[in-house]
Amino acid sequence: MSNDLQTTISAHEQRRCEALVGNDLQALKNLISEDLVHIHANGKSEDRDGYLTTVGKHIEFISVVGVKLMKRACGEGAVATGELKQRIRLRATGQVIDMRAITTQVWRLSAAQQWQQTTFQATHIV
Repeated sequence: MSNDLQTTISAHEQRRCEALVGNDLQALKNLISEDLVHIHANGKSEDRDGYLTTVGKHIEFISVVGVKLMKRACGEGAVATGELKQRIRLRATGQVIDMRAITTQVWRLSAAQQWQQTTFQATHIV
């Protein structure tokens, strides 16, 4: 993978993390594809609308940090894998949860020439 593509994917993932913490649903919507499959670390799977609803109404992201994401080209897209650390607050209860997960993320260039995440899968690190 070229350095340019690695830098691009890193920048988009950073923007995604910032959108989560800032509860910027429009920025997040722009960074994820219409056909998104998002699999949470608890095994729950959501499409884009479901994920945006979860982020907007059920989870407050206090911090989200990708650690040593390894990125590689995959056809016309890119795959990023690595550790993600999150601190979230459940809006319904106020419970704060610190999470460490290994993630696999698939990014692709859309028809509008925008990089978007199409797949996200997280597995808790025990």
